[in-house]
Amino acid sequence: MDTTDREAEIREIEKDLTNLHRRYVNLERAAWRFRVGFYVLVAALATFVLVTAVTGSLPGILFSTALFVVTMLLIWASARMFRDLRLIDWVGWWPGYPRLPGYPGAVTRSEAQAVEDMVAERVERLKHLKGNR
Repeated sequence: MDTTDREAEIREIEKDLTNLHRRYVNLERAAWRFRVGFYVLVAALATFVLVTAVTGSLPGILFSTALFVVTMLLIWASARMFRDLRLIDWVGWWPGYPRLPGYPGAVTRSEAQAVEDMVAERVERLKHLKGNR
């Protein structure tokens, strides 16, 4: 490999790294929005339960409490099933979710994990190219 090819490959890898960094930042923003949305949902449900309790509407109290309990159970079950995932993995998941054994097309890595792997590969290649000057 001559120096012109090496320089072109270095530029291409640096461009890829910039794009991958941009993608990862977008995933981090999406994870932040997901977290904020989750807190808003829980606060809205808790407010709904309190408002119906204050107004004294028995059907409203029963409905809002049931809705709150079901939502909390779903959140708890999801957290237990996917406890090894980070929040950024939740927002960057592709079809095939949930990971079921033997499920055709099941995805075993999130987009964030794929981006992290691609960055590591390119950094290693860049070190190799810059070290061989």
